[in-house]
Amino acid sequence: MGPLDLLDTMRGRREEMVPPRRMWFVGGGNFKTGGERLCRQMKECAGPEPDHDVLDIGCGIGKMAVPLTKVLSPQARYEGFDIVEDAVRWCSDHITARHPNFRFQVVDLFNSRYNPAGGDSAAGLRLPYPDDSFDFAFANSIFTHLAPDVVENYVAEAARVLRPGGVFFATYFLDPPLDPADPARWTTPSAWFGVEHDGYRSVSRWTPEAALAHPERDVRARYARHGFEIADELGVVHGAWSGRYPGARSFQDFVIARLPSA
Repeated sequence: MGPLDLLDTMRGRREEMVPPRRMWFVGGGNFKTGGERLCRQMKECAGPEPDHDVLDIGCGIGKMAVPLTKVLSPQARYEGFDIVEDAVRWCSDHITARHPNFRFQVVDLFNSRYNPAGGDSAAGLRLPYPDDSFDFAFANSIFTHLAPDVVENYVAEAARVLRPGGVFFATYFLDPPLDPADPARWTTPSAWFGVEHDGYRSVSRWTPEAALAHPERDVRARYARHGFEIADELGVVHGAWSGRYPGARSFQDFVIARLPSA
């Protein structure tokens, strides 16, 4: 047990569905308040509704699953998967045990940061769910760590497993649609994405998955290729990370896409 975990235990601050701090590897800040805040923002923008079947792409240690236990009814279904086995085990032991309609599984995929000994690339992954299985899918702080070919596959798979009219909510670091030759393009705090790759920028040449920024125009085109619609008035909500949008409701950017209704 780490010193902060021990201190929490001694002070009686440990909660049943809050993992020990040594396991907090998804995003910064407090596990409980951070998850509740993002869940509230997601609901304000896009849902889900209490009776929705929900897919959590990259569920981590349940940062979003825990607040969703207060949103989804017992008749709804939540499915989450992740590449980190310890995280999935914790979620199953502490969340599924109390909410049987919340289920978690491990998918063994390679990631240079989170699973360097993993198996295949996620670029060829077929999600372990049937077609038309979900009303709502989301990916929180996942595409900020994945190269374009992997994101392409996840968007395609989300389109496959969502029902007609289904919503896909994802967070990104979006490289705004500016002229690449514009000298002012990287003069804001976003300059920390200083390494240029083919189709994205990263903070590290050696471990690109540490954090990636995707061109907004490419992201929009990717969703369109797989049948999603992005409403301009809501579909892209810019965050505060770049310094270009003071007063933004979030740190990362939100992309909210919907499949056409049948």
